[in-house]
This record gives sequence, structure tokens and C-alpha cells, in this order.
Amino acid sequence: MAFVPLPLLAFAHTRSIKKAVVWALAIAILIEPLQLVIDLATGFPSFVVDVDDMMLQVLGSAAGIVLMALMVRVSSGSKGNGLAPDRG
Repeated sequence: MAFVPLPLLAFAHTRSIKKAVVWALAIAILIEPLQLVIDLATGFPSFVVDVDDMMLQVLGSAAGIVLMALMVRVSSGSKGNGLAPDRG
């Protein structure tokens, strides 16, 4: 759940849905390989590198992407959402 806000923060910074998706997924995917590089460089296993963690990070980012897309759709569609009041 910690990665759900990541696309929202990236979108707030870039104001581009495509860039926010790329940044969120890149960060989620690159954390585990970065931990591996740190472990190999220091020779001290301070982090546990796990594929399951990477999958959960990507799923959390994907949930944030869906939430971001819904928020963008709602905010842009509030002016003309196609729901006209019944004027009977």
C-alpha cells in the first residue's frame, strides 16, 4: 500500500499522466535491483532482495495509477458528465 500514492505524487509533479506512469513504475521496479547493487557493493547484506517485493510494489503502483486515472477523469468530467437534470 505504500506505493499507491507514488503515481499521484508523480502526477502532481509532472502534470502528465504518461510521465507519472513511467516514473511510478520505474521507481517500483528499480528499488529491488538497487538493493542488490548496494548489497554487492558493500559486501554486507543489509537488504533482502525479493521478487515478491517487486511484484507487490508494481501492483501498488498500478493501484495508484488506476486511482490517479479515476481522479483525473472525475475532475475533468465534472463540467460535462452527460448527466443532465430532468427538466420534466
